[in-house]
Amino acid sequence: MRNYDRVHPRKPEGIEERKAYIVGGGIAGLSAAAFLVGDAQMPGKNITV
Repeated sequence: MRNYDRVHPRKPEGIEERKAYIVGGGIAGLSAAAFLVGDAQMPGKNITV
């Protein structure tokens, strides 16, 4: 197991109510959405690409 798999970031306060609008559907936009879901723990339904 890699060290990164053992680390779990804390869920930001109020993240369930926040929304993200990402302009552009390229690689950068999709990776930003993946970061928000994985590391920021934002629900996928709150992200628009």
